[in-house]
Parts: sequence; structure tokens; C-alpha cells
Amino acid sequence: MTSRHNHGNQGTSWVRVLQLNAQRSVAVSGMLRQKAHEEAIDVLCIQEPLCGFGRVQGFPISSRVITGSSGGESALGAAIIVLNEAIDVMVLHDLSDTHTVVAELSWGRHPSVYLVSMYCQFSHPITGYLTRLEAIVNALPNKRVIVCMDANAKSNLWHSGTTDGRGEALAELIFQMDLVVENVAGQPATYSHTSDTNIDVTLSTPSGSPLLSNWTVQVNWTTSDHRCITFDIGRCRQDSLAAPPSPYPRYNVRRADWEVFRTIVQEGMSSEIEGSAEDLADLTQATLTHACQRAMPTHRKHPRAVPWWTGEISEARRLAFTARKRLQRAKATDQPEQIIGAYRRIYQELRNNLTSLIRTSKRESWCRFVSEEGNKNPWGLVYKLSMGKFRKAPVFSSISSDGTVTRTWEESVTRILQALVPRDEPSTDTRSHELVRKMTRSYVSADIEPKFDLLDLEIAVEAAKLRRAPGVDGITTEVVREVYRVCGAELLHLFNACLTDGVFPNIWKLGDLKLIPKTDKPVSDARSYRPICLLPVLGKLFERLLCVRLRSRYRRMGLECDRQYGFKPERSAEEAMVHLLDVVQNKAHHYVAGIFVDFQGAFDTLWWPGILKRLIDMRCPGNLYRVVVSYLSNRKVVVRSGNHVKEWEATMGCPQGSVLGPIFWNMVMDEMLQSFREEGIECIAYADDLAIVVSGNSRLELETAAQDAMDALAGWARKLRLTISPTKTVGLMLKGKLSQSRYPTLRIEHQSIRWVRSFRYLGLILETGLGFSAQAHFIQSRLRRIVGHLYRICRTEWGLQRSTLRTLYAGTILPVVTYGAPAWFRRASMPRHRRLLDSAQRQYLLLVVRACRTVSTDALQVLAGCAPLDLEIVRAGFRYCAKHSISCDLLGISLYRVPTGVSLAEQIGITRRYIKEAELDLAMVWQRRWQETDRGRGTYLWFPVAGFSYRHTWFDPPYAATCFLTGHGFFHAKLHELGLTTTATCICGYEREDCLHVMMSCPAYAEYRAELEWQIGPINSDTLREIVASRAKFEYFIVFARHVLDLRRRLGRLMSAPANE
Repeated sequence: MTSRHNHGNQGTSWVRVLQLNAQRSVAVSGMLRQKAHEEAIDVLCIQEPLCGFGRVQGFPISSRVITGSSGGESALGAAIIVLNEAIDVMVLHDLSDTHTVVAELSWGRHPSVYLVSMYCQFSHPITGYLTRLEAIVNALPNKRVIVCMDANAKSNLWHSGTTDGRGEALAELIFQMDLVVENVAGQPATYSHTSDTNIDVTLSTPSGSPLLSNWTVQVNWTTSDHRCITFDIGRCRQDSLAAPPSPYPRYNVRRADWEVFRTIVQEGMSSEIEGSAEDLADLTQATLTHACQRAMPTHRKHPRAVPWWTGEISEARRLAFTARKRLQRAKATDQPEQIIGAYRRIYQELRNNLTSLIRTSKRESWCRFVSEEGNKNPWGLVYKLSMGKFRKAPVFSSISSDGTVTRTWEESVTRILQALVPRDEPSTDTRSHELVRKMTRSYVSADIEPKFDLLDLEIAVEAAKLRRAPGVDGITTEVVREVYRVCGAELLHLFNACLTDGVFPNIWKLGDLKLIPKTDKPVSDARSYRPICLLPVLGKLFERLLCVRLRSRYRRMGLECDRQYGFKPERSAEEAMVHLLDVVQNKAHHYVAGIFVDFQGAFDTLWWPGILKRLIDMRCPGNLYRVVVSYLSNRKVVVRSGNHVKEWEATMGCPQGSVLGPIFWNMVMDEMLQSFREEGIECIAYADDLAIVVSGNSRLELETAAQDAMDALAGWARKLRLTISPTKTVGLMLKGKLSQSRYPTLRIEHQSIRWVRSFRYLGLILETGLGFSAQAHFIQSRLRRIVGHLYRICRTEWGLQRSTLRTLYAGTILPVVTYGAPAWFRRASMPRHRRLLDSAQRQYLLLVVRACRTVSTDALQVLAGCAPLDLEIVRAGFRYCAKHSISCDLLGISLYRVPTGVSLAEQIGITRRYIKEAELDLAMVWQRRWQETDRGRGTYLWFPVAGFSYRHTWFDPPYAATCFLTGHGFFHAKLHELGLTTTATCICGYEREDCLHVMMSCPAYAEYRAELEWQIGPINSDTLREIVASRAKFEYFIVFARHVLDLRRRLGRLMSAPANE
């Protein structure tokens, strides 16, 4: 038996596998999870797993759940669940389906094993499953394959005691494919429902069979009719398979001994040490690595106990298993049917009790976890789980391309790297490419870039962000900041030595490439992964110093183009949107079109000689040029997955995550933007998102202008070896109307581009004619999706509190709504947009307020203290206009330009005053709407001021109080209006039972009312506002409301009870 401490960083010698049909049972899945923890199970091969929303459920979030489906099926037939993080996994999707999963497993120095989980559904003919199994074995010739299957077939070949037709067909295939049956004679039966028999089978190929040992049927591990099967893979070679420690550490800086660290760093680093820049970088790296190893532990993950498992559940499980043994013994000894029936009823009762305990414990544990952790940290694990932001280690898939399919982890990663990190091929150079290469090799400059000083280094260190993933060396920003504090001069000496020698040290060029799967792409496509490169922090710090010098010189030379809005601290995507709309509105032609260009893998395929040519254009100093040349040479990336490591040479592109990559892209693209501007072609760029605006008074003029622009763009792209994607590049009519059959014909490299009626540009959805209804619909769908995610952690009696939801509203909802507001805020308050926005906001407000769903949106906004979303969009637009000195007149609010000729301090003061005045005016707009609407009048009696809840953060009414504040809920008058009751009469006989009657005059609640009046004074329509205005009075009112609600519930139960009770 393995133990958990044998796994992890030290590698694992063998893998323990458990095979079971879980019968889609909550109880079985819960017991299986507990047993896997107790018995140190590494991999689960499950048939009929518990599913919900197209996913396997009931297992730890850190486990890797592998199915043969991309999601959506309500009942998956098979799954492989990897619990041990030391095991590398790759799923073979082309061989998998809903009832079959094929995965490659590898660990330590052990050869790969292909594990198959298959469920042969009894109601389906077995021939289809046998065909699938045959295809799997044929696709993996000479491979170590182990098959765990619920065959629903009987044969003496696997000791069933009898043979049926399904068993004969499977046995014939086993002989035909030369498979080995691993079932061991003398073990308990794998299935025990009406009678004991074997229908669960473990098969292997001849090369896989020697690795499999200790095949055992485990009795009384779960309440499933199928018994658990366990076996080991690779145990026979235990002594020779231990993996070496990982060469890529991850240090825990939170538990660092900084005194020890400083001492070691001060002893190892000195500005007086002579040597080349490479030697100094190696010495610094070795010193920091030694200091980290001595002063701080590495991150280690330990298995956690099942949080909801209790002693009561263990006792209930013991009793249920004892009752099942008694029942099985009675069947085996041919006891009378009456006795067997009694034992069966006892067992079923105990099993149902166990299932109920597991369900209750899981629910209570989840509620407690959400209420405690979710309110402690609104952005913590609870939020990540509910929003689907918790990232697991990626599971690679077999990659299909050129008619072939990969079968191993290394083959798949190689295909992905070939697509995402392509290599430069000088053999394909044109004459112009050869000239550029020759120019970059022969460039020499006598100018010398001055050395850095301590101020430069301080600015660079402060700009580095904390709590970011480190590179392959494991050294974090926190570590480098500590080094700067104790050895700033030595660190500066290192960077100046690199600048003087014209060297970027090789030790800083190795990138840790993380491949993040894209959720909207097929997993078998090599481009379905997003490459994120984690670089050494010391190298990024040096990059930051170089970036400041390059950007400063680039601007001084006048090469920067103002049409690029990306990667610039003073620019934003919103400015690019506003500029685009201004260009369209200022065009005098009848037709205006936008061409939105997509570069395929722009940053991954940027040509390095093109970067160096731009450095030559700006007459880069010699030492600075040599550093960049060194930076763009001998670069490598490494892909790691457990014990697998794949190194790859990079000869093109900007590493995503680097500091110099963005400025390199801007330098190259500015050349094109500047030339387009000189030719009169309007274009706006944000990073690699390019929009070209063309116009004309006829279709022919528009087509000619657009084609000329695309031809020029294609020529520039060819010079830099960039590829324009014809399938993702689209055209959109921004002004004027043309028939869909008469759109201009545009081609890129002889391929036509599509014309669309709407397009998402920089996160803002543009429509034909610059309409924004699609943007309002998009916001509505996004907010509904967010509410759907949050609903499972927000309930009336438990979950996230109002203050937490308000925090999430400010940090999640408002950014989604107000993004791109400067481009369309003038239209946000149009009636059709307001309706869509109110509908979107309403769903979230119901979570915050916890009110009845019949309460109006106007009342919900007041109770939650959240202004209407159209006003939030207008507010964001006003802030943008004030900061950019743009005059605006909207909703009766006038915003003026900031006067020119005043000092910067005065400009800031005037801007802040304008913003504050605009926000006050918008508050008055909200107040005016609240006064004029005919909805929510019951709430208006309590809250005549719309912004009351926003200013009183303590205001958090429970459901009972909300019923009184809105007039909705259990009051007969409102229920009668909604057609939910036959009468509006109160139980006291009064003709109309509403919240005011219950609050002020109903004799049924006289006792509670008297107690409330004794505490807060007389209650009438004029004192309602005073109750909510005072925190003390409102708390007394909450007690009254809860008493009333409890009494109503008791009366309701009495009235619905049978007459004889």
C-alpha cells in the first residue's frame, strides 16, 4: 500500500488504481472519496459517475477529472479521476466518447501506461462497445494498455460462473486481440445485487500485464451494488523508479526567515567582484538560490481530509455494511423469504439513513464554508469556485493535424509548440528579408547609452508587481525587493555590467511556458492553448530598465505614432473606441466602413530582424543595441507537467509576459501606422487589434479605398513575416446602408473577407450604423451569467452577506457595465437600452436585497442603494469627459471644458469639482425618477430619498423586514392582486390586509406591536421614515417583523393541516 507522503515532489514508484461503477449515487461518490483518502488511491476509473450540468461531481477541486466529452451531456458513462498531482495525464479525445475514456498516465521514470475506463450500458448492444475497444487497441500498438470496464457481460473467462451472449462476444474479442484478463479467481464477486457474479472486468495488453499486480476485490467499501476493484501499476519495479527532486522550486516567501536570507545575500554579493556580465549573473543567481533554499521552505501540497465526513457518517456506514452482510448471508444460506425480506428492509432503511446523512453533511459543510470564507474574503476561493475561475493543472489532449493524431504527451506538446512558438526559417527569405538581416548584423554605433543609477533601479523595483508567479528559478518579486534593500549597489553593478558588455545573460532567457486551454476551442487543435511565459524576475527587472531607455529615445526621435493606444501608460482601450467613433462621425462621405484586422499569432510570430531594424531607424546606441541583440538570441522555453519537461528553442516572437515585448510590437507597428497616416488612411490600433476606417460616396469608391488599404497592409505584413487571418478579419458598415448582397468585395491574399452586422471591438459591440442595442443585450447576458454563478452561494438563510455582495457589485458588475461607457454613454438612457439594463440589474439586486421576486426594479434599486445602470454608464462617461476636457450636455446636465491657461494643480481641482457636480446632478436625476414613477410606492413611504441605502452602510434588512419595506410577501392584499389568493381579507376580518394594517392596527399582532411601540414610540405613516433612519429603532423593527413572519408561518401550517389533526 502506498502512502501519500511517498508522492509529490519526491515522485511516486507505483500507482494505485480503483475501479468501480458508482451508479450515479451521491452516497457512493461520497464514500468513494473518503475511501480514496484513507487508502491512498491515486487514480479512479469510474463507470456511471455522479453527474450534474454535464460534469462529474463529488470529488476534490484539485483532482483532474477526465471524460470523453467536452461537456453538455447530462449522463456521462465513464470517467478517469486523477487524485495524485505527481501523475502526468493526457487524454486521447479521438479514442474517447461519453461511455469511454482513454488517457495516457506517466509518473517518475516509469514508462507511460494507457488507462481506459469503459461502461458497456446494459440496454445497448455490446457490439458498439467492442468495436470501440478494438479501435483503441489497434490505435495503440505495442503500448501498455489497461482497460477497466463494467462489461455487463458474464463469462467463465473472468469467473462469472456462467456465460451469456454478451460475454461470448467480449471473450471472442479478447482472444482475437490477444488481451489478458486480470480478474483473479477466488476473489469475491464484483457484483452483488440479486446474486453474486462478475460483470466488472480488468483487461490489459501483453506489454501492460507485467506492470499490473495486487488485483483485489474490496468488500464493503461503498454501498454500490458493484464492489470496488483495486490494483497497482508498476509496483514490481518499485526500487528503480524513484524520480529525482524537482529542479524547479517554488519558494514560500510568506514563511521566509528574512534575517538568514539577508546574511547569506550580503556575504555572497559584492560590487567589487570582477568578471563578465554572464559570470556576475550566474554568481547572483547562485547566491539567491542558496539564500532561498536556506531561508524559506518550498511550497508543498498535502492531501486534505474530506471536510464533510463525520464520525456519525462512519458509524452509519458500519451499520449499513453490517446489515448488508447479514442480508447476503441470509441469501447464501437459503433462509426463508420472510427473513430475507426483513433483512432487506433493515438494510434499505440503514442505507437510506446513510445517504441522508451524507447529503445533509455535505450541504451543511458547504453552507458553513461559504458563509465563513466567502464573507471573510469576497475575492477568495468561494468566489473563484462559483465563478469558475479556479484553475486546475491543464490536461493535455491528443492533437490532430495533417491527418495524424498524437499518442504521447511529448508528441502533443511538440505539436502545440510548433504552432504557438514557430521558428524563423532563413531559407524562406525573400531578397528584402536578406537585406534586413544583413543590415542588422552589420550595424555599429559609436554612441554609448549611459549607465543606470540607483534612482532608475528604485523606480524599476517599485514598478514590479508583487504576488506574481516566478520563473523557472522560483525567485519572486518579494525576494528581489529584499535583495535591493540590502544589496542595491551590487544589483546596480550587475545591470550596468550587462549594459556595458552589451549582454543579456543566458540564465535569464529561459521561460517557463504555461499552456492555458481555451474553453471555446476544440481540445484537439494545437492553437486551442494560450501560451503564458513566466520569466525570471531579475531578467524582467533588467528588461524594465532597458524599456525606459528605449521608450525615451524612441519618443525623442519622433517615431512614435499617436494612433497606437496599446501598451502606453497614458492611453487606454476606451480612448481608442472614442477615437474610432469620432473618425466615423467626422467623415463627410455617405458611406463609412470599418475593417477590423486580425493578425494570426501576432506576438508569437514577430520577426526579430524587423525589431532590430526599428532600433537602427532610431539610431540606437551601440551598447544598448548589442543588449537587445543578445536578448533576441539563444532564447528557450520549457513546458513542464509533473515529471515531463520539454525544452524548445524560440527564434521568433515576443514572450508573452515579458516587459520588452509590448514596446517591440509598438515600434514595429508604428512604422505601418505612420505610413498609413501619411497616405490618408485612417487607422486605430490597440496592441495588435487594428481598425481601418474607409469612406466613399458610392460602393465603388468605398471598395477601392478599402482594397487599397488592405493591399498596403498585406505588403507590410509580408515584410515582417506576419500573417493576416482572412477568416477572422471582418468588415462592418459604420455609416450608410448597403444591401447585404452589395457589400464591397475585399480580398486578403486572394481570400475574401466577411461583412458582418455587428462586431466586438476591444470589448465593445459595434453595430451597423453605430447602434448599441447589441452592447446592452451583451451586458444583460453577462450579468445573468454572473448571477447564475453567484446564486449557488447566496441564499436567504446563509451565504454571502449584503456587504460582501455590495463589494462584488462594485468590483464585478459595475466594471462589466461601465466598460466602454465613454463610447456610448450618450445613448445608454434611451428607453430600449434602459429596459435591458434594468432587467440585467434586477437579477443581481434580488440577491442583494433578498426580497420577493414581485418587487419592482425601482424599489430594489433604492433598497440596495444601487443607482440605475444607465446612470452608472452616464457617470463613467462624464468622468471621462471631465478628465479629457470634453464638453457634454445630457439628461439636463451640462459639463464644460476645463479652462486652458491654468496650472496643472488648478486643472486637477477643476476636474474634480466638475466630476463631483455631475455626480450630484445624476443623484438628482435618480431622485426625480423615484418620485415620478408609479412603481414601488409602498417602499417610497419608508424611503422617500433614493440614495438612503447607499449612504447608510449598516442597513441590511432580512427577508421578514423586506416584506414590510416593500409590501410584498405574505400580505393577503398583495397576494390577491397577484392572483395567488382568493381574498384580500385579513385574519382579523379587516377587508384589506397590507403591511400598514399589520404594522399599525391588526389585533392579531397587538402583543408584538405593543412591545415595538414601547421601544421606539408610536407607529403611524409619519414615523416610518424615522424607524429606518435610526439603526437602533430599525433593529427593534426587525425583531417585530420576524415575530410576525413566524406567527404567520405557524398559522399557515395549522390551516393546511388535516382536519383530524
